[in-house]
Formats: sequence, C-alpha cells, structure tokens
Amino acid sequence: MAGIIGDAHAEDVRLARALDFLSSRGVDALLQVGDFIDGFGDDLACARRLRASGASVVRGNHERWLLEALPALGGTSRRLDAETLAWVASLPTTRALSTAAGPALLCHALGEDDMTLLLPRHGPADLAANAALPALLAGPARLVLAGHTHVRMVRTIGPLSTRADSTAGSPPEQATTFVNAGTLHRRDRPSCTLVDFVAREVEHWDVHEDRPATFASSHRF
Repeated sequence: MAGIIGDAHAEDVRLARALDFLSSRGVDALLQVGDFIDGFGDDLACARRLRASGASVVRGNHERWLLEALPALGGTSRRLDAETLAWVASLPTTRALSTAAGPALLCHALGEDDMTLLLPRHGPADLAANAALPALLAGPARLVLAGHTHVRMVRTIGPLSTRADSTAGSPPEQATTFVNAGTLHRRDRPSCTLVDFVAREVEHWDVHEDRPATFASSHRF
C-alpha cells in the first residue's frame, strides 16, 4: 500500500500531519506529486520533511518555475538553502513504478506535461482535445498517480480513438486509471491518499491542522 501526498504548497504543518497519518497506516511507500513549494507556510520545512521521509518525489510546475528563475535571482532563493535547491534540481518529472496492479507512473499533471488539466467534469470533447492523454494511454502505465488540479479524482479512461489512421505506427491506447491525490493547500480541501494496489482501492482522507485525519471517500479501480 502506498501513501500519496498531493500538491503541498508549503503547508508544512499539514504535511507533517499527513506524513504522521500515513506512517501510522504502515504504508510500504510514500509518494509526492510535486508543487511542494509556494504557499502560506514554510517552503524549506516542507522540502526537508519530504527528504527526511524518504518519499519518492517528482518536480511540479512550481519547482520548475523556481529553477527557471534562478539565473535571474543570482542562483539563490530566499526560501530554500543551497542544499535544498540542489535536491529540487535533482528531482525527475516522472517516476515509473512497479505495483501489484501493474505498471504505474508518478507525475505532477499528465506525464512530462506539468500544466495540462484533467478534471472529473471533463467529457469526451475535453478528452479528445487533451494533447497529453494519447501518449499516456499508449504507454506502459495502467495507473497514473498525479496532482496539479487540487481536485481529488479516481477515473479510468479508455482509448480515445479507434481510427486506424490516427495512430499509425504507434502502440494502441489502453484503459488507464488516473488517481489525483488532491492538495494540502488550505484554500482547497486538504487531504492525502492511500492506494491499495492489491485490493485495487483508493481512499481519500481529509487532513487537518488541529486534529487527526478523517476518512473522506473510497473508490475501486
């Protein structure tokens, strides 16, 4: 079973709460989907807690923006020390995972694309227009574990097209389940996620600053 933390956005107190809760559940792996900086809390505390936890972390668009801005900032950041900046720069944009439910991909938004949205309300027209989806559906991962939108989601998406001429020479698209772990941002609904790859079940838990996490919802995939 894995514990997934969504966009933390410097919410260091809620991050500590989420890590304590996931540890109490005896997870085998800790995963974090990026965007752990930029918010109302402490960027450095969040980064240090994630490093100390041993979590597998990927870089989000907010980390990318920071790294892109570093030359103009003289190579330094007011909120992160040099050692932490080097750690952020070392983070990949995706991580391939092997699970009991099949190959999985940890990323921020949709694979290498850290900005494209995928929301529960998106219908067939939205999915057809989503340029990042076909590569994921044709790839090896049958689970995509992500964040970015701050909206919790468990959604299985099948092939977008069966036209023989639309993907000539490309692998066929397959059904893929997308799990969005949500966020810890105080302006949204702070939460963390448990994924049982054997039972094929996802649980979302609300995370609070002043009390233990509370169960929110359960979804099979």
